[in-house]
Amino acid sequence: MEDEHKRDKEIVRGDKAAAILNDELLKEAFKVVNDSYMHSWEHSGLEESDRRERMWMMSQNLKGVMLHLHTVVETGEMAKKQVATLGDDALVSQYEKKKWGI
Repeated sequence: MEDEHKRDKEIVRGDKAAAILNDELLKEAFKVVNDSYMHSWEHSGLEESDRRERMWMMSQNLKGVMLHLHTVVETGEMAKKQVATLGDDALVSQYEKKKWGI
């Protein structure tokens, strides 16, 4: 039963993350912000190594957020496949599914 709840939660989270990743305004915001960081990085002076490091790190942080969202989507997709596999198992009766918590 706990696994079922966990899978349901992962599916919901995955669907939400997919919606976020597909949002055009958010895509634009990430691109504008990252482009700003890269522009600042590329146009920094030779003596501005701290600035370059900060800009690179901030860009990496944005990528980390996107990676996390993609991971949540993939986890949700795997949970959907698990649910489909359990649902397709015609040999397991409803009683057995409840008994074993699947």
